[in-house]
Amino acid sequence: MFSKKIVSTILFCAFVLFSSTKCIGETSNGLLAYDNLISQVPKEIGSGDLNYLFGIKLYRARLISNSAFDSENVFGSNFALEINYFQSWDSSTIARRSLKEIIKLGYSDEEKNYRWKNWMTINLPTVKEGDLVSAFFSPETGIQLFLNEKFYSSSNDLEFTRAFFSIWLDVKTSEPSLRKKLLNINE
Repeated sequence: MFSKKIVSTILFCAFVLFSSTKCIGETSNGLLAYDNLISQVPKEIGSGDLNYLFGIKLYRARLISNSAFDSENVFGSNFALEINYFQSWDSSTIARRSLKEIIKLGYSDEEKNYRWKNWMTINLPTVKEGDLVSAFFSPETGIQLFLNEKFYSSSNDLEFTRAFFSIWLDVKTSEPSLRKKLLNINE
């Protein structure tokens, strides 16, 4: 009989194989190139910096979409979140922090969180100062990630995709002032 760990490993491998693509520098499986995607979301909705203690800048984020974007229903249309990093971070650190934020938002299914953390560790890039990560959201196809305008990875897991973008866009985010700037909410 298979142990629980072996079954979990097999399920995780199947999840990675069937729900993601990773291919640095080129697109495959019908994925659109960066220029094509960015032309579909030409309007800046808002932008802002994430700072740490004593004003240390971590990154600048920018939300772009088309004129149909609705801040009351952010997952109703295509958009892109661009993050320009002011610090260097390895993918495992970004994955750990992202999962922590996702759990704070109420995503508490341990099995999914395990899969999502593993996916992020493998598929989020290690970044250095000056790198630009562009994350494109589609309600139909999920997320496509680009590092410095080159395709990096994607996932068609829509629940994960919504959870990931909710880090910045959900009303319960740990950074509400950045959320307001991204969504251009003036209160």
